[in-house]
Order: sequence, then structure tokens, then C-alpha cells
Amino acid sequence: MSPEYWDQPEVFNPKRFSLEGKEGRNPQAYIPFGSGPRSCIGMRFALMEAKACLVSILRKYRFERSPDTQVLLKMVVAALQYPKDGIYLKIAKV
Repeated sequence: MSPEYWDQPEVFNPKRFSLEGKEGRNPQAYIPFGSGPRSCIGMRFALMEAKACLVSILRKYRFERSPDTQVLLKMVVAALQYPKDGIYLKIAKV
């Protein structure tokens, strides 16, 4: 809504987002959701909460390799690299 970047900022004009309308304008003038001062205020809190949940799970349980897991993993190399026969874990309460 800054007149510094937009002519008539109060008027809805969809043509300002066309290729011709973007020419000559700062590319950082319109970032609706990604970054800058209007980014999600709860994003850091949600990340911190997810880490706290993971720590609380890791405190209560122990992860061990199952006998079904190969000791030397045979890897499949594709767009993503992953073990051919999977990884099996046993979860034991601490």
C-alpha cells in the first residue's frame, strides 16, 4: 500500500501484476506470504514446539536397530537415496 512502489495503492488493479506491470518495479515490493515483515509470526514458535515434542519423545523412548536391518545397507541411488531393504527399528521405553 506504499505510494513509493504503487501508483494508486487504494485501487484494485490486477494489471499491475502482469509482466508489463512488473517491469521497472522493485521485485521485493510484493511478497504476500514468503518473507519480510509480513511473514508468519507463529512460524518460529511452531518450529520450537516441534523440537520440544521431539525431545520429549526421545527422553521417554530408546531406538535400537532391529535384527531385520542389514548391517551394511544396500542403497538405491535415484532422485533420492534410500536403503534397498529399509531400516527396521525397535522402540523401547526407557
